[in-house]
Amino acid sequence: MCIQSGELVTILGVKRYLKFKFFKSLRFFIILLLMLVGIIPCVVMKAMVLESYEKRAVDVRTAEIQNQCTILCNQLGSSRYSENGVSEIIQSELIQLSNIYNGRIMVVNDDFIIAEDTYRLEKGQDNGVGRCDQ
Repeated sequence: MCIQSGELVTILGVKRYLKFKFFKSLRFFIILLLMLVGIIPCVVMKAMVLESYEKRAVDVRTAEIQNQCTILCNQLGSSRYSENGVSEIIQSELIQLSNIYNGRIMVVNDDFIIAEDTYRLEKGQDNGVGRCDQ
């Protein structure tokens, strides 16, 4: 048997009082309610803003790439690449565009033969698109 000192009994009594009394108090629930009222809308707004920003960024990037491809198509059409081949200037623009966006660009002629490939893997090959083999 041990006899506890009065100081230890007092400390344990205070801990027990603070432990249960604080969580049952109105002050705790008001603080908790205010924190929830402040945090939940912030989390919801963050999710909404990030989603709309991501969608807008993708749309802007897509429009930018489409504009650059339209410019390249107009240059290819005016240089008559089917007769003369792809010029050095247009070829360098194709390579630069593929390097900027880390992608692959293939120029396909009317007979569905790959005239230019920035990866140089399938140049001059038939890609088989648009054909009906019977």
